[in-house]
Amino acid sequence: MLTKTPHLFDEATAVTAGDSRWQGRTSPDYWAFVGPFGGCTAATILRALMQHPQRAQADIARLDAAVAQVRAVASAHHYRVLPLERRGFVAGDSSLISSLLAATGLTNAAGELGLGAGGFASLEAIVQLRPDFILVSEAGNHAEDEGRAFLLHPALERFYPEGKRIVLPERLTVCGGVMLADALDRLTEELKRVTR
Repeated sequence: MLTKTPHLFDEATAVTAGDSRWQGRTSPDYWAFVGPFGGCTAATILRALMQHPQRAQADIARLDAAVAQVRAVASAHHYRVLPLERRGFVAGDSSLISSLLAATGLTNAAGELGLGAGGFASLEAIVQLRPDFILVSEAGNHAEDEGRAFLLHPALERFYPEGKRIVLPERLTVCGGVMLADALDRLTEELKRVTR
């Protein structure tokens, strides 16, 4: 018989029903609730439960299904992914994107750069790190400014062409909430695309 091992995300978002209220708590092992959007994530989940318990159950079921689907795709490998933004900013362990990666079985390689809380990485450091994939918020080969031009540098293009770039639109990862299921669905599609 298979038993389900609780995941850090499951523990961090667990709630219990009391006589007339719901109760939840943060988990010190889950950085998304300590980062800049952690309170938003917790408040969104608890408010949904309090105001619309049936709808919350549907949203939670959708999120659980999305997590299960992306875990199934990512579980065969232990990919190291570097979330890379304009001008070389790397999202660290306390970011929502890092929490999404961890919930799916992927590893945020930012810690290997000494950027646990996030920060800027040089082009040389990124190339030397050699993560399996970089995660960017948009595809394309047009740079409207210097910040975007960093992502299109010839060295990054050489080591991380389209097939080594996971594209996850920023609008899906700005704040935790029900759109995380959409982000996880997109991540599943992207992992299938880049691992063909």
